[in-house]
Amino acid sequence: MFWLPSLKYNAYDQFLIGAQFYNTNLFRKPFEYKFSPEYSTGTGQLTGAASTRFNWTPHSSLFHLISFGVYAKYYHYAADLAYFRLSPTLTFNFKKSSPRSEWIRTLRLRTVSVDREEPQPGSDIIPTGEPANYQVLDLQYKAEKGSLLNPFIGIADVQFNTDFVKLSGEVK
Repeated sequence: MFWLPSLKYNAYDQFLIGAQFYNTNLFRKPFEYKFSPEYSTGTGQLTGAASTRFNWTPHSSLFHLISFGVYAKYYHYAADLAYFRLSPTLTFNFKKSSPRSEWIRTLRLRTVSVDREEPQPGSDIIPTGEPANYQVLDLQYKAEKGSLLNPFIGIADVQFNTDFVKLSGEVK
C-alpha cells in the first residue's frame, strides 16, 4: 500500500486536506484501489473520491483483459449543497492480431449516476431547474495505433439518457 498527502482547492469546499491511499504501480494487479479521503475547510465535512477495479485476464478469449471498476466522488457544488457521483465501468481490451501489432482496441461500458442535494425552500440558493438526480449510460469504442511516426487515435462514443442521445467521434 502506498500513500501520498494531498492539498486541493475548489470554490465551495475551499481547501481540501487529505491523503491518497492506493496499491497501483507499474504492474497491473488483479485488484486495484485508490481512496482519497479529504477534509473540506469550507464546509467542515469529509469529502473525497474512491475507486476500485478488478482485472481479469482470460486465457482463450477475444479479449486480452477485462476490467470491472467502480468510481465514486463526493464534493460540494454550491454553498451547503453536495453531490455524489457513482460510476460502475466495464472495460474490454481486445487481443492484438499479433504480438507485434501497434493497435490497441478497447470497448468501455459505463453508467454515470449523479445525486445532487437540492436547495431547501426559503434558502438563498435559487434552484437551477435541472434535475437533481440523473443517470447517463455511455458506450465507447477506442482504436489506438502506437506508432511513433504515424500515431492514430479514433474514438466513437454513444451516451444515452431518458432525455437525450449523444453521438460523438474523435480522430487524432
